[in-house]
Amino acid sequence: MLVTDIWGAFQKGKQLANSATWKNCAVLTNTLVAFIGSAVAIAVAFGYDIQISREDIQALSSGIAVAIAVGNSVVHVVTTTKIGLPSNDSNPA
Repeated sequence: MLVTDIWGAFQKGKQLANSATWKNCAVLTNTLVAFIGSAVAIAVAFGYDIQISREDIQALSSGIAVAIAVGNSVVHVVTTTKIGLPSNDSNPA
C-alpha cells in the first residue's frame, strides 16, 4: 500500500497533503549543505587542518550535490499537481 501511495504522488494531478512542509525541508537542506560546504572551505582557507584530502572533499561534494539535485526533483514533482507522470485515468491530450 505504501509503495502505491508513493508511486501515486509522482502522477500528474496528485500531490502530497503536506506540500509546504516538504518544500520547506528541501530549502532547509539546501541551505545547510551550502553553509556547511562554505564553512569547511573558509576553515581550510584560514589554515585549519581538516584531515580530509581535496579529492575526498570533491568526491563528497559531488555526491552530495547529486543527492540534493535528485531530492529537489522528487520534491518538486510530488508537491504539485501541475507536473508528474501520466496517470492511468488521465485522457491523452
